[in-house]
Amino acid sequence: TAESYVARNRALLAEAQRWPNFATYGTVWQATVEDGIGRVAEARGRYPDAEVAYHKSAIFYTASLKTFHLWDSKPQAGELERYADWALALEGRAKVKQGRVGEGEADVRRALLSRLSKSGKFHADTAGVLGVLVYVIQEQGRYQEAEQLQRQVIDIYRGLGFGAESSQMVNAQVFLAQILNLERRYQEASKLYDQIDGWTANWEPSRR
Repeated sequence: TAESYVARNRALLAEAQRWPNFATYGTVWQATVEDGIGRVAEARGRYPDAEVAYHKSAIFYTASLKTFHLWDSKPQAGELERYADWALALEGRAKVKQGRVGEGEADVRRALLSRLSKSGKFHADTAGVLGVLVYVIQEQGRYQEAEQLQRQVIDIYRGLGFGAESSQMVNAQVFLAQILNLERRYQEASKLYDQIDGWTANWEPSRR
């Protein structure tokens, strides 16, 4: 189960603190473990725990940049900042789920601005974090604004060359249809759902 996976990671991290290379890689290991804790806690509805874990994850990812130059095998440039931005966005979402919408939206917007400055508009991560912002805004009942931003998410994926049948595009279109329903534009939503059925017609049953 996810819970047992988190428990194993925690145990391994505790053991790793005795390893000679912990001073070099320890912070990124801690970041990864906290990220996993946050995702499981959020999925289980434990939003305060998720918020704390995501917050720690962002801090550890940022701190790991101090020893990055010592790593034997380095990830692609900018990966650690990307992970930190995602952790910040997810922390914001966890806050929103606790009713702290102002704080949460501010966190997600900071993460989005960071992604825009580092990766530009037409990047999958930018679309993903923008999608988190759309969720935050629609949760506040700002449906028209959410719709406009969700259409931007779709435009980014389309500009990146994602096909209509791709998971990214289909998920984005489903979220748009949900927003249209919230706006009481049922006919438009129904038409979009029909299109989605066509785009997913050739999907394996496990993907639906």
